[in-house]
Parts: sequence; structure tokens; C-alpha cells
Amino acid sequence: MKNLKRRIPKSDNLVRENMEELGIDPSEALEDTIQTLTLQGVDLSGLVTCLPGHAQTNPLIQCLNTFTHLLTVPTPHQNDVAQAVHTFHHLCSHFPPNTSIATKNDAVCLTSSLCSNIPFFVFALSAFSSLLHNLFI
Repeated sequence: MKNLKRRIPKSDNLVRENMEELGIDPSEALEDTIQTLTLQGVDLSGLVTCLPGHAQTNPLIQCLNTFTHLLTVPTPHQNDVAQAVHTFHHLCSHFPPNTSIATKNDAVCLTSSLCSNIPFFVFALSAFSSLLHNLFI
């Protein structure tokens, strides 16, 4: 029988609880949370494991934020879209665990929204290929 792993939607609250209840600094609380969840068999593949409030420094999250921004700009520059998708493709194809993080942070919705903008269709398909390739291998 396949070993089923538990999934947890967000670890920020657990890290904060460790900080408050145990009186430890943020990095110790993060390390303790990761260790505890791993021992409990929780699948951490879709989590950005950084200090609460610091997820914005993760290159993948920054890239997804760029996608969001580009979708709000009336006429984003094609080079900006190309660069963002290239970065996303690199992060997902060279680091497969990023695919899980990306999908849990609306990457499929964001890339499909980019597809709806015809000039960016080819770039968006490149981003989709990163997601699909790593999800099904």
C-alpha cells in the first residue's frame, strides 16, 4: 500500500505559535516546525519554508507576484513578460519541488490568464510546460 503523507495548507501559524509558546527566535521556530511536521509525515513539498512574512524573498513567489503585476498593467511590455516567464520556467524546470509550490500559489490561474492575452500566449505556454512536466514525472 502506498504511504500517504499528510498535507498542511500553511505553516506560518505554526511557526508563530512556536515562537510565542516556546519563547524562541524565528529561525529556531521555523526549524522546529519543519522538523516536527516532517516527523509527523507531513508533505512539505508545497510549502515555502521561510520565516513568516519573508515569503516575498523567495524567487518563485517574487516571480508569481510579477505575473500578478503584469496582469494588472493595461499593456505590459513583452520583454517583461518574457523575462518573468523565462525565470519561472527556469525555477520550475531546474528545481522540480518549486512546481508544487507554484501550483499551490495560483500559478495555473496566473499562467492561464497570461494565455488569454494573445501576444503573450507563447510565453505563457512555456510557463505551463514547466508546471505540467514536473507535476507528472
